[in-house]
Amino acid sequence: MADLAIRRSYPPALYSHVLSYAQPLPSPPASRVVLDLGSGPGLSTFAFLPHFNHIIGLDPSKNMVDTANGLLEERRKKGEVEAGKVIEFRVGSGEDLGGLKSQSVDLAVAGEYVDGCGEKRSLTS
Repeated sequence: MADLAIRRSYPPALYSHVLSYAQPLPSPPASRVVLDLGSGPGLSTFAFLPHFNHIIGLDPSKNMVDTANGLLEERRKKGEVEAGKVIEFRVGSGEDLGGLKSQSVDLAVAGEYVDGCGEKRSLTS
């Protein structure tokens, strides 16, 4: 599966810092949506499982999305994904956002992905 052996995870302190931006959101945790841009095989995406009930991983590579969906299926079989959690991996980029509607996510993250977004202005506009 992809290059999982060489992929590293981010330190817990980084996740805590990123999640601090989501804490003041008015929506209840059950309805919160996180978008992971450049999710690759989903390794960092899965770290958001305890904090969000709807998780979207977006990656421009169909191979990465297929790998992420395979890992998701493995985690479901092992009981590592709670019932009611919506996790989806889609092919898309930082420019088209895989067809997501405006203001449909509560938190967007992009670890080491800016180079995959084409024109950088689309991330901030």
